[in-house]
Amino acid sequence: MPWTDAGTPFNGFANESAVEMDMMVEFGHMTPQQVLQSATINAAKLMGISDNYGMIAVGQYADFIVIQENPNDNMKAIQEKDKWVFQHGQPVVFHQEENIIS
Repeated sequence: MPWTDAGTPFNGFANESAVEMDMMVEFGHMTPQQVLQSATINAAKLMGISDNYGMIAVGQYADFIVIQENPNDNMKAIQEKDKWVFQHGQPVVFHQEENIIS
């Protein structure tokens, strides 16, 4: 069974993960690349789901965001509000006032 901290108290789906990732760079002394890998391929490997998740490749489920700036240059870029969010290759919209993704 895959494990995740999503859905536990105080782990929202709006911007909390993006802020945490920036803090990993600022206070955790990780490189942006290490943070991105921890949130993608390393997390998928840890949860035992890397056959389907964790990278953009043929056969993967294609969960990703599209943003204006490279997070390797500025990790705060993933916090921008103007971004496209894709789940299983399809665009989704986050309804912040309702705290749900549709």
